Amino acid sequence: WYRGVSPKFVSGAIGLAMSVDGIAWVKYSGNPVLLPSSVDLRFMTTPNVVKTSALFNMWYAARGEGDQPLSQVQRILYATSFDGIHWEKYAGGPKIALQPNSTAEVWDSGSVYSPTVYSDGTNYGLWYSALNQTFLEPRIGFATSKDLTSWTKFPGNPVLTPGPPGSWDSVGVENPN
Repeated sequence: WYRGVSPKFVSGAIGLAMSVDGIAWVKYSGNPVLLPSSVDLRFMTTPNVVKTSALFNMWYAARGEGDQPLSQVQRILYATSFDGIHWEKYAGGPKIALQPNSTAEVWDSGSVYSPTVYSDGTNYGLWYSALNQTFLEPRIGFATSKDLTSWTKFPGNPVLTPGPPGSWDSVGVENPN
């Protein structure tokens, strides 16, 4: 699954490509497989899919219709599919899996994005990038879930921060994978 853009999907949509060797890819002819709606209309990006026994589960970042046009605010949303092609945004509308902290001074109060989900077979972990309201110095946070829909941010967040001044990662760390 990947983000694609075009004149019709200026802010992005999610497509599917398949490969047997990881080198030669064939795009699904019915792309895009996940279209934007009013809640995820702006900058739909960074899909991450985990297959459980019953479903494909996708987390992706997007901005909503009500967000300021130049705003960098993103949320992590959730969708499910039985086949990886036909997606339903959770509960008939995008489920906000993770959103920025409502306290302005907090490290992840500006935007949360770039989800990566992992399962140990019982519990789920979600690593994500986040910005405060200055939208500078991205950091990486962690959240946990038992049901894939309700996430609890780790109290010790952020789990990865920029390096000291002058280091190669002194301006920020993001896009955990």
